[in-house]
Amino acid sequence: MFGKREGSGGERAGSPELCDRPKRLLTTDFLCAIIYYLSSSIAYHPLSIVCYLSPVAGIGPPFGREGGSGVVILGIDPGLAIVGYGVIEYQNGRFRTLAYGAVTTPAHTAVEQRLTLIHRDLCALLRKYRPDEMAVEELFFTNNITTGIAVAEARGVILLAAAENGVPVSEYTPLQVKQAVVGYGKAEKKQVLLMVQTILGLSKMPKLDDTADALAIAICHAHTGGSRLKSFYNLS
Repeated sequence: MFGKREGSGGERAGSPELCDRPKRLLTTDFLCAIIYYLSSSIAYHPLSIVCYLSPVAGIGPPFGREGGSGVVILGIDPGLAIVGYGVIEYQNGRFRTLAYGAVTTPAHTAVEQRLTLIHRDLCALLRKYRPDEMAVEELFFTNNITTGIAVAEARGVILLAAAENGVPVSEYTPLQVKQAVVGYGKAEKKQVLLMVQTILGLSKMPKLDDTADALAIAICHAHTGGSRLKSFYNLS
């Protein structure tokens, strides 16, 4: 990576050629990955790989069950047509991906029926994976108020399913998710996807962005759920 030193005088071989050589520019994605690895290894613990689905050490303090398996987190990206979900296990700064996918509802179906399907399938996921915590993206309105209302209705049945199954819920804004996953609250979508794939050790990213977003939300909760930072989030 760096120029070799040859000779006894500490002179750098081929220095003129090296100076004339065009500089290689690192991409933004690669820089983000380097920053993440350095911060995680210096601030907390050395990097380690558990297995192909259990990634490098995380950047947050460990939290979860003592003397047993890690905390299981269900991340949810809410929507009326597509609800992305990701189930991860987090223990001592390490992740293990348990499952990810999406709950979909058919178009041209009455809203109340679509909400019923979301509630039914979310309850099935909660019973199957028995998560300790659920992390959901907080609702925010853009220019499309109609879409925001539909997402709010979907979030309602998602939160209801969590309450019925006794699973505590934490909510995070997109900015908070990007900050926790990438280290920059205004990161681009591709940067978030790259970090999710790197942190979880995925061979490829999920096809749906909703699913990838759900995994990012779960990672965000793992990094902040046991931290004092959580007490500053979403204060009323």
